[in-house]
Amino acid sequence: MADLRPERRRSRRILRTVPVRIGLGTEELTAESIDLSVAGVYCRVTKRVPVMTKVQIVLILPGGHRGPEPVRVSCAGVVVRAEAAAVPGDNGPPYRIAIFFTELASADRDTLTAFVDESPA
Repeated sequence: MADLRPERRRSRRILRTVPVRIGLGTEELTAESIDLSVAGVYCRVTKRVPVMTKVQIVLILPGGHRGPEPVRVSCAGVVVRAEAAAVPGDNGPPYRIAIFFTELASADRDTLTAFVDESPA
């Protein structure tokens, strides 16, 4: 049955896989996005990360939208949702986390906005 609740997100969200580096203090996780917006990212990770964990993030956006080279967008965020992957047959990383961006420099925000706006929904 379809979910009839209205969308509460303020930012356009795209289904796009991009590499994500997540800094947890002295540890760094390599992840990949499931979906992405200017407000946050939902991604696959190999390690459980508790809700309310503060993280440093680097999104590695593919070249082509602003030139041939990949573009790095750095920001800070907080994990707002964490769950085990419950998709049958999914051989990817076992956890999913949603990160809300808390600090994003205006130049990085502009880059991310352009990437999201130029991507198909």
